[in-house]
Amino acid sequence: MGTAVEDGLIRRNPCQIKNGGTVNTPERPTASVLDVFAIADASQPRYRALVLLGAFCGLRWGELVGLRRRDIDLDEGVTWVRGSVSELNSGTRIYKAPKSEAGKRSVAIPQSVLPAVVDHLRQFAESGADGRVSWARRGRLPAGTTSTGCGTRRAPRWESRACASMIFGTPATPWRPTPTPTRVS
Repeated sequence: MGTAVEDGLIRRNPCQIKNGGTVNTPERPTASVLDVFAIADASQPRYRALVLLGAFCGLRWGELVGLRRRDIDLDEGVTWVRGSVSELNSGTRIYKAPKSEAGKRSVAIPQSVLPAVVDHLRQFAESGADGRVSWARRGRLPAGTTSTGCGTRRAPRWESRACASMIFGTPATPWRPTPTPTRVS
């Protein structure tokens, strides 16, 4: 339409929206490394590795709850993403392969996180190579949707007491990010 205006075919562009291309999104607070370890330490022991893997390996909620023992190579310090758990509108949860081949990937586990993963596998994971890493009690998947990890379909808010309590089993106290120090020139 802009070209039609320039060529003199039409007088003005009817498709223009004032400030239509302007996006103003405020920066979201992020947890520092110390904050992540503080959240992990405040969590119930069975969720400590979940917090650390999610934060430092960038695994999505469905990928975390879909992990099997065979997906974690402790010798190499790698986790393999081979699939994820999705929740259908009916509430049924299914394990499925990633949407594309690019979704299948290996992710390095930081050395500082490996001890928590080893401890978790020893205490909470199901036995056998196909055993679930098992974040929830009695072999069930953790409560919440696969898209947010909270009991709602809206984006999680870390300072939300319900979300932190549901995901990590923390006491009902809000999490606040550590203030970022500012430089004075």
